[in-house]
Amino acid sequence: MYTKDSTVGHSSVLNVKFADKSILLNSNWNPYIGKFPLSQGSWWQLGADAAVRTPFLGPTSLSAEAEINWAGYSNDYGVVHAAGGRVQAGVSYRPFEIAVRYAMLVPDKNFASGPKQVTGSDAMQEITPSATWYIRGQQLKLVGDVPFLISTPVFTEKGVGSYLGLELPDQASVLAKTGVVNRQTVVEARLMLQAAF
Repeated sequence: MYTKDSTVGHSSVLNVKFADKSILLNSNWNPYIGKFPLSQGSWWQLGADAAVRTPFLGPTSLSAEAEINWAGYSNDYGVVHAAGGRVQAGVSYRPFEIAVRYAMLVPDKNFASGPKQVTGSDAMQEITPSATWYIRGQQLKLVGDVPFLISTPVFTEKGVGSYLGLELPDQASVLAKTGVVNRQTVVEARLMLQAAF
């Protein structure tokens, strides 16, 4: 995937993108995008993935997936990159499935919000075991998972609270004022009932 920026109004297309916004296009992380005088940038991503699902011992089936990505953004002011990947595997037996996922994101040390560095270049990791009960196939299912976010950036706004960097990326803006960022291990627990009509 390759996208060359273009100017629009008082900004550029990549600078005002709202949906599915990568941290590479977030001006709270990328110190080069949206900088004035405006410079049209290039955004690119190279990736590969594979998946397999196979029967195993009667009503049991196995599944596995893997993905790897390398992405970057550049303009006249500078370049930022990010690399990442994930692997996951699962076992299904009748209406139940258990799985585990490992994901890693290696950010660019140049990610910054104002004068403060956002991440450093140490890898952010996630290990997530999960269990799913397919009550009515894909139409109605109950999913529980427990993500372990290892070395994840947490933004702390003095007197207000803390924000997970990758779940609330725009909160990096607090770093420009009195906020601080540090890497932490965070454990979450989620239970979701999903219905499709």
